[in-house]
Amino acid sequence: MKKKSTEIMPLLWICLFSIAFLIIVGRFVYIQATGEVNGVDIKKLAAEKRTNEYTIPAKRGTIYDRKGMALAQEHIVYRLYAVLDEKYTTNEDEPRHVIDIQTTAAKLAPHLDLEASEIAKILKNGKEDDRFQVEFGSNSRELNQEQKDDIAALDLPGIYFMEEPIRFYPNGTFASHTIGLTDKQDNNIIGISGVEGSMDEYLTGGESGSISYQRDKFNVKLLNPNEIINKADDGDNVYLTLDQKIQTLLEDSLTEVVKEYNPERVTAIVMDPKTGEVLAMGNRPSFNPNNLGDVQNWYNDAIANPFEPGSTMKIFTLASAIEEGVWNPDEKFKSGKYKGGENITAIRDHNWTGWGNISYLEGGIQRSSNVAAAKLAYEKSDLKSFYIT
Repeated sequence: MKKKSTEIMPLLWICLFSIAFLIIVGRFVYIQATGEVNGVDIKKLAAEKRTNEYTIPAKRGTIYDRKGMALAQEHIVYRLYAVLDEKYTTNEDEPRHVIDIQTTAAKLAPHLDLEASEIAKILKNGKEDDRFQVEFGSNSRELNQEQKDDIAALDLPGIYFMEEPIRFYPNGTFASHTIGLTDKQDNNIIGISGVEGSMDEYLTGGESGSISYQRDKFNVKLLNPNEIINKADDGDNVYLTLDQKIQTLLEDSLTEVVKEYNPERVTAIVMDPKTGEVLAMGNRPSFNPNNLGDVQNWYNDAIANPFEPGSTMKIFTLASAIEEGVWNPDEKFKSGKYKGGENITAIRDHNWTGWGNISYLEGGIQRSSNVAAAKLAYEKSDLKSFYIT
């Protein structure tokens, strides 16, 4: 009886092993045939795991003057970072991570306006914390093309650059309040004032694109990366009525006024009298939108602060009288006070007493008589509502 029992056990183990083997083989056959595991397409999953996909942001539209001179445009700058992970290097003859901390720090220091000891400390702490990469604060951001090229020429292992868009104003302090400012929110440039703010919907109205490619575990593009690029559709450009040459003359004039008279505020507007188009608009104090270090006035005083135009409006009344053929410069009128109707407030000249009976040429033009303007509007021209209001 014992003998029979010992013969059955090996057979039992063989059966169990065979069943397990068949299950495993069957599983492999099933996976190979269907390409799925628990309802997940493993080929698709593998492709996703080894594929990098990035968004290509749509560029913000450019703001131009009336003749096509760029006043505000998107500009590419660079962010520097250092890779510390030794695993990023796949070929010892071509290191792709920081090899020598002290040498790297000493060579970077003059280009980043930092002490070599500060850079070395950041690199050392990053290595001790087992970080893949580190940056060096604001000093390593918004580097221009020249700075980037100078650092790249050092050929330092592990030092790389990332492109970043910023808003750039080629003319500096030039119609600053009119053009306006932008801010960065979630790495997107958003208009917050001036034309940048009011036309933001159009300037940012583009559609982002994308780029995808296959890479290895170190994020290095494969030799055959199966790259797919969908180009971005950039935002709309905006053309202003401002004229770059006239605006420059206005800016120079405002600067001279400030130097000579030291006023608290100065505002100037140049318009085309035939169309009403604004050819130039400026204020002092102003600011350089590329460097917002000390801004004394954020507001566009030319449109933010209302004021009564006063006697300058009389030119419209005079023009209307001439247009209607009722202007007689030699005709006399009694100056001092005029009441156009019972329920209308009396109009007085600025000296309250007037100058007696004088001609419209003398009173209306030379002496800027309020009574002359009121009589022209209310009695001579069809401008009663203009006079009453």
